Amino acid sequence: MRLIVNRLASMVAAAILIAGCGNTPTPQSKDAPPSQEAEQLSSWRQVYESAVEGNDVKRSARGFVEHRRLKDHAEGSFFVYNIKDMKTPVGFFLPSGETYRYITDNNSGKTVSKSLGPLEPTAAVKTLLDIEADVEFESRLNR
Repeated sequence: MRLIVNRLASMVAAAILIAGCGNTPTPQSKDAPPSQEAEQLSSWRQVYESAVEGNDVKRSARGFVEHRRLKDHAEGSFFVYNIKDMKTPVGFFLPSGETYRYITDNNSGKTVSKSLGPLEPTAAVKTLLDIEADVEFESRLNR
């Protein structure tokens, strides 16, 4: 009797296991949505403000320019960071020259980008970092 109960229990367990395996869906591959495409960091350039005072040139670090691009888009965008906050960019400009400043909307509290129009890269960085003197880059800024 004990042998019959053990075999019956084994057969029920096997039936449940087989039935459970038969209903599992097969994994399907999906493409990542465009917002999750892999970014490639091209370069960082330190930005210096240089002011001439008499015979001396005073240089002070004011921020950074980061060139970010997606895997299939070689041009990318140039994000400008203030030296005091390296986590959040103050704005960005495109290789075409179109420049945008990030501002916080008073009504909703969300950060939005405001167009500043087309500017040359040096002028875009000066405008976004509120620099009145000359601007120098750690190395040449290619767009």
